[in-house]
Amino acid sequence: MDKNHYKPVMYGVVGNIVFSLIILTATQVSELGEGISILVKLLILFNIFLLGFSIYLIRSHLKNSNKVENLEDKWNNLTQYTGLEDFVQQLKTSKCHPSKLLNHVNKSFDFMGHGSSKWSVENEDKLEKAIQRIKLKGGRARMLIFNPMKQTWDNQEQAKILRSIKNLKRIQTHINKERIILEIKLYDHNPTFRLAFWNREKLLVGHYKAYSENSNDSPMMVFNSDNEWGYYSAFVQYFNQEWKLATSVDVVWEDIKKLFKKHNIPIHKR
Repeated sequence: MDKNHYKPVMYGVVGNIVFSLIILTATQVSELGEGISILVKLLILFNIFLLGFSIYLIRSHLKNSNKVENLEDKWNNLTQYTGLEDFVQQLKTSKCHPSKLLNHVNKSFDFMGHGSSKWSVENEDKLEKAIQRIKLKGGRARMLIFNPMKQTWDNQEQAKILRSIKNLKRIQTHINKERIILEIKLYDHNPTFRLAFWNREKLLVGHYKAYSENSNDSPMMVFNSDNEWGYYSAFVQYFNQEWKLATSVDVVWEDIKKLFKKHNIPIHKR
């Protein structure tokens, strides 16, 4: 708030003090009584206190206002120069959760993460519908997930990734009849980031604290593709590099089918 907004308050307090001084002078000149003189003096002291307290409040508020303005400037600069558009404290309660975000996917979709279970298992139908929309727009989708054969997993974690692969492969077989729409690749190192690009416009970024943690609780950032130096383009380069190094699921499909059998995961058509 502009400091000029406080001028009426200041003028009122100062005017009250001046008026009290005039009354005090009048009482002393007219000798109206010591009692009235004392009351007027107390009124003056009260107004002086009120003036000091008002100045303190005004300065404090102006200081806080400047802090807010500085924070707004920093946020605007952060948005302008990095492309950071939004921040969500928890994935599970945000509009960026796969159950909601997939409704807005229609041109393209790229994912890199652990097993994509929130996309391909928990929201399998929505993912398939999104890829159908991508097909109509002439776009493509790429799913880059962790290779279940490259680390000693406990049965539960390995089975979780295999279910994602099974669902993705089913969608791929169904949708790639005319041309390649959905591609699936596996990478070998431990996943660090969870990345989801959609419509060549937005990027959702999270990270993996630990495999035992529920990723629904992870904070997420949203970047747009508007800025040349934004983090969107940097993560696109990172994703593309990982994609080049990754292995197509078709290359290791026979080995994966053995894991399906190990975990009693049926390969079926819906």
